[in-house]
Amino acid sequence: MKVIFFDIDGTLSDFEGKIPESAIRGIKETQKKGNITALCSGRSENQIDEEILAIGFDAVVSAAGAHVSIGGAVRHGGKPIYEATIPAEQYARCLAVTAGRTPDLCVQTNEEVFISESGYDHLARFTRETAKTDDPRDVVGNLIPIPSLSVVKGAQKMFYHNASVTVDELQRELGAFFTVTELSFGKKDPYCGEITMNGIEKSTGMEQLMRHYGLTREDSVAFGDGPNDVDMMEYAGIAVCMGNGRDEIKALADYVTADIGDDGIYKGLAHFNLL
Repeated sequence: MKVIFFDIDGTLSDFEGKIPESAIRGIKETQKKGNITALCSGRSENQIDEEILAIGFDAVVSAAGAHVSIGGAVRHGGKPIYEATIPAEQYARCLAVTAGRTPDLCVQTNEEVFISESGYDHLARFTRETAKTDDPRDVVGNLIPIPSLSVVKGAQKMFYHNASVTVDELQRELGAFFTVTELSFGKKDPYCGEITMNGIEKSTGMEQLMRHYGLTREDSVAFGDGPNDVDMMEYAGIAVCMGNGRDEIKALADYVTADIGDDGIYKGLAHFNLL
């Protein structure tokens, strides 16, 4: 039995939200073979589309490893087995450092995504230019504008676009408690990133799930494509990169499958006799 982890953006679905029929078929077939399937995403649970959850995954690793549930998403009756949230003092320090540098900073909790009221306008301009939508919720999901992000409780991670500093520059300013990674959504852009707690990453959630099932990392398979999949690929017993993935992710993979739109997931599962 294997536990097979799937990134979402650029892996399970393209950047327009389309999920290939062959990917859904492959997931169903591998489940019938006795394998366990899990989402493994930088999205918080509340940001995962119903269309994706309807496929019927056995578990969900969300918020880049900060939350793990079994039996599906919590809102569908899944049971949480692990959660990590940013300590209040570190959260306040992060807001102080990013102030003025990340105008559309979004804070993810398991139930909602928050943005400042002033930041909402910045994000709307960004999504209008890049995703051709006037409503950022079409991209971000359950987004709630509030007067100040300082009141948010239970923050799991953060993300932003169009910063005034690069990912590397912001990393130096934030220090060792946080990890700043370039966003895995869309084209390469060092001014768009996500902020997580150092030591809490996709592989953290994967390890929690493998322990729950009484399995080891050698029993895990990961499908990914982008910057926030690096640790996931390094952890997995078998790492599969999508043909449309970044070169640095392909270099970590045991196998490079076809593009997402060319039945990449199905072909990758077939290559390792998981169907």
